[in-house]
Formats: sequence, C-alpha cells, structure tokens
Amino acid sequence: MMELVQKQNIRPYIDFFFLDRKDLILNSFRYGNMHHYKNTIQEFFNLLDVVQNFTIEDTKKIVVEFSLVINNIAFHLGTSVEHELARYSSSSYGDYDVTHNHVEWLKKFITAIFDALYNKLYMNRQDKNKEQVYWIKSYIDSHLDENISLSYFEDTCFLCKEYLLKLFKNEFGYTIYEYVLKMRMERARELLVSSDTEIKEITNQVGYNDTNYFCKAFKRYFGISPSKFRKFHTA
Repeated sequence: MMELVQKQNIRPYIDFFFLDRKDLILNSFRYGNMHHYKNTIQEFFNLLDVVQNFTIEDTKKIVVEFSLVINNIAFHLGTSVEHELARYSSSSYGDYDVTHNHVEWLKKFITAIFDALYNKLYMNRQDKNKEQVYWIKSYIDSHLDENISLSYFEDTCFLCKEYLLKLFKNEFGYTIYEYVLKMRMERARELLVSSDTEIKEITNQVGYNDTNYFCKAFKRYFGISPSKFRKFHTA
C-alpha cells in the first residue's frame, strides 16, 4: 500500500488527515482504545516520512488543523487540551533546525497532545469523574433554555446513567434531574420578579415548550402559579 502511495502525490493524504478521521479518533478515545489512536498517529507519520518538500509552512498548517480537531474532540469528551496545545505550540521552532527538524517537531507535538488527552481521560479517574460532574453542572447552568438530555452526558462522559446520577448527587446533593428543575425554577422566579417578560416567553427561556406544563411545574415547585407569584412580588 505504501509503495503505491509513494508513487502518487502524497499531498491529498496529508491535507485534512485528522479532519477526515475526526470521528474515528473520537471513538478511539471514547472507548479507551489506546492501540487505535496510536495506529492513527503512525499512519500519519508513515505518510509524513515519504512526502516530498514538506516545509515549515506545511507544518504550521498541520498544527492549525490538528489543534482544531483535537480541541473539538476534547470538548465532546468533556475536557480540554487548550493548555497543552498552547504550551507545545509556543515551543520555539528555533529550538530545531527548521530545514531538517520541523517534521520531527511535528511528530513530537502530535504524540504529546494525543497522550495528554488520553491521560486526562483515563489517568486519575476519580479526579476525572469530579471534573466531569462539574462540567455537567456548568453545562446545565448555561443551557437552561435548551433541551438537556441525560443521554448527551452519558455519551460525552462515557458513564452509565445510574453511575452518573450517583456521582452528581454525591457532589452536589441533587440528581441531575433535580438540579435542572431547581435551576429552571429559580431562573423563572428571577425573570418573573425582575422583568416584565411575558410568561410564554419565560417558558421558552427556561427550556419548556408548553406554557401550561411550565405553569404546573412552577406551581408544584413553589406552591403558587407564576402569574400570582409575579403579582404578589411586584405589587
């Protein structure tokens, strides 16, 4: 296979290599398949070794593409590698002979970032679980007006629903369901008191599609309807 590639223009295989394999790389991290992501790295390095006239500018383009892809993957996994990317990207090309060693720098850069992401996901699992539940809490706080699906957290954190609910409740004293309801109701209460926004619009702003359902949920939570609550607190 590599002999065939060597006879062709290698550029199409190099350009957008990581972008084209984003989903495959994501799944390799999602399921803890270190062997698979190592094979992906090696596949890229094999192509890199036979490409002709690979310049320092080519290296910089790969760094930009790779950084975008790995940042996106890390986000979907509930973590971040921005610190690692900044640290390695800021390494001076001057530390290497750019004529001969920028390819070697690129290999070290890609390997280091992949390994950093893997370690974040699978080393110190207890700390990672804590990071995940705080990320979930932050996500809920900033997405109250959207559909919040527990299955999204399951897929993102790679944890089953029961364990995820247990972790969250142990940390915050609420299940995820209870916390979402709490934050939506508190947000609705705040809007009712501090603005003249119509109840129908408040319904949408706290993630409900049906005003009647929202009003019933609000009354169950506070013991009073939204309209009466507003009248009482703004009189």
